[in-house]
Amino acid sequence: MAVDGRAALLGEGYDKAAMQLRYAADMRYLGQSSQLTVQMRSGCFNTAAVHADFERLYFDTFGYIAKGEPVELVNLRLSAIGTAASRLDFGRLCLDPRALAGESGERLVSFSRGAPRVATRLVSRATLEDGPVVGPAIIGSYDTTIVVPPHCIARAAGSGCIAIDMEDGDA
Repeated sequence: MAVDGRAALLGEGYDKAAMQLRYAADMRYLGQSSQLTVQMRSGCFNTAAVHADFERLYFDTFGYIAKGEPVELVNLRLSAIGTAASRLDFGRLCLDPRALAGESGERLVSFSRGAPRVATRLVSRATLEDGPVVGPAIIGSYDTTIVVPPHCIARAAGSGCIAIDMEDGDA
């Protein structure tokens, strides 16, 4: 797999120094229908290390480990990554202000089944440039509508992304 991955990247014009190979194994307990993808620590398949990492990931995901149960290897994966010297710098992208324009005003919104409707601000996505928006709010732009539930906080997260903190915004 490594030979094929490097050959593909060389064929795309990547220098060997700009190549990175990442290995993973899809694993599951025998008889289960879905698997977890375990990132391998190196290009060398170490059965004991991959098994231990699988059990750690399984515990983190499901809260328990089926000690002593046989583990099945479903797939081995390789991601061959080439980094171009002239790649995009998303942190320096500038968004067209017209794309961030949205409605303003207010709309009545119910945030759970059967709950009374709450007056909810309609704000432009550009508003996030001035600071965080505390919910309830609806953030609009030309391509999306983002609902910020009550007591949650939406903030610009760089390169046009929005992160919503689901913790209590009153704290």
